[in-house]
Amino acid sequence: MENSTMAFRTIAAVILLGAFCLADTASGQPGTPGESPAEAASTAGSATPQQRIRQTIREAYRLSQQAEAEGQYVEIIELLETALADEAIDARSRSDAQRLKGWAHNRRGEILAREGKENVALIQFEQAVTLNPDHWKARYNRGVSYSLAGKIDEAIDELNRAIELKRNYAWSWFNRGEAFYALGQLRESIRDYSEAIRLDPETARFHYHRGHSYYRLREYQRAIDDFDASIELDADDAVPYVYRGDAYFETGRYAEALQNYRRALALEKDLGRAYMSVAWLLSTCPDEDMRNDEKAIAAARRAIQLDGEQDHRYLETLAAAYANAGDFAAAEEAQTKATELAPEFAQSECQARLELYAAGQPYRQQPIAPAGEWRSPRER
Repeated sequence: MENSTMAFRTIAAVILLGAFCLADTASGQPGTPGESPAEAASTAGSATPQQRIRQTIREAYRLSQQAEAEGQYVEIIELLETALADEAIDARSRSDAQRLKGWAHNRRGEILAREGKENVALIQFEQAVTLNPDHWKARYNRGVSYSLAGKIDEAIDELNRAIELKRNYAWSWFNRGEAFYALGQLRESIRDYSEAIRLDPETARFHYHRGHSYYRLREYQRAIDDFDASIELDADDAVPYVYRGDAYFETGRYAEALQNYRRALALEKDLGRAYMSVAWLLSTCPDEDMRNDEKAIAAARRAIQLDGEQDHRYLETLAAAYANAGDFAAAEEAQTKATELAPEFAQSECQARLELYAAGQPYRQQPIAPAGEWRSPRER
């Protein structure tokens, strides 16, 4: 089993929290609404319907320059709805109001997303795109929201459009790569991660997520290279150490794998994924000197204590630890639960291990490729 989070990784989508830029027409953000001499003069006397509409739009624009809280964006939206509902509105004013209103919906959505209210945020992004289809930030944010909602095909469509509108924004490429990863289209994900890295080589996450895809393709040295790059950029992030440890384990570099897991736990002592990988190595390593019954069971239990047992891999790891210790009844019980939770593609492996424990045998994972060597699936 590839006992790694990479096969089941949650999409690491990032909502864009962009500031308001004056006259950024490429982003779909309006410039300053103009004021004609007649409109300026109207402040000294009674205003015509057109002048009243323009004044409302200008007030909304003025508020947009200081807006930070959600309530302020709601106020801007309500002012612009008043202007747009006026039957006297002309084409110029309608265009200005729609563009500013779309911007306000997008900013409100960003705030809601930051608060974890993804479903409500998506409604705001939908409205922003409807009002201004060429607003790349709204397209990007809607694509990310679709990814978080599991609507991967829709996410790819939106991110395609965001990239068309602004090709040099690295996070659009990264998040489209995440969507391809979720679909199992690993080569496509590598292509997009690579473009994100080309545009922004200093973001560590881009490197280790590309490493995920290489890992899934069993191109372990390429995966390790990406994890190395990520760690070089951000040595205090625990997660790449776990992933690099997984790649070392798959290639038979057991001492280096354990060293990476320990480094991850030194950085983040409550990282359940690291405990799971430690337990798997101590339970299933073919090198007897690396196995440890008590520590494996303790690490497997700690992983479940931290992260729960909704992910079948945690129960599989506990089962392997019990089997390694010779407690095959407990191993069968844990493996049965794991098999019930496992996705369809993992069922055959889960069932095979269950039969192994029923026969009173522990599981030993053999290295897939010699240390320091990678081979593509076609070459094996």
